[in-house]
Amino acid sequence: MLADVHAFPVRACAHALLGETCTMATASNRRAEADSQAKGLQEHISVVEENFSSLLQDFAAIARKSGKLRDKGDLLVKSLNEYSALEAPSVKSTLSGCAECFAALEDYREAKVARLEAKVIQPLTDYGAITRKAREELRTRRTALDKELAKQRNFDRITVRDPADASKRHRARQEVSQAQVQSNRAQKAFEDHMINFERKKLRDLKVSETHSRPVAIGQLQ
Repeated sequence: MLADVHAFPVRACAHALLGETCTMATASNRRAEADSQAKGLQEHISVVEENFSSLLQDFAAIARKSGKLRDKGDLLVKSLNEYSALEAPSVKSTLSGCAECFAALEDYREAKVARLEAKVIQPLTDYGAITRKAREELRTRRTALDKELAKQRNFDRITVRDPADASKRHRARQEVSQAQVQSNRAQKAFEDHMINFERKKLRDLKVSETHSRPVAIGQLQ
């Protein structure tokens, strides 16, 4: 059984990039920390993208194989019915019953494949777009952080070079505050996005497990 959604550290994953930064940290330290954390999240997103793509291909192959079995079963039913029409009543009854049994079995197989395509394969096809969106959110978060750090460096330079220019320092301080607001907003948006990303991933894996099991069992019967 797959782990429960809340058992996976979804918030820890999101906070890997978005954790609180000490106010005493230098801009270079924050940049290095963000680079390291962003690299970890990029790798995590790539792992999901690559493995969900493999799962999609494998489940699609199972669906195709099951569809071919359904076609073969239909041919068998057709052959049984054609043969039963040529036999004596006692044999005809046996052949007809066998044909009905196989027809019901193939109807069930078709329903399982349709459920697999709707509940498993279709959701997996969305992960190309989902992982691209996650990367876009990560880039947005990083752009906002870069802007905040640039405004902070500018304020620090003004403080050192023109300590007596209160007006210039005030404007620079306002720019830092505005950049911090945008950075915090991007941080929150990315955190929420990654939490939802992890929850959806685990939910889809659970659904895949549930709806692929009947098909897998049917392959062994």
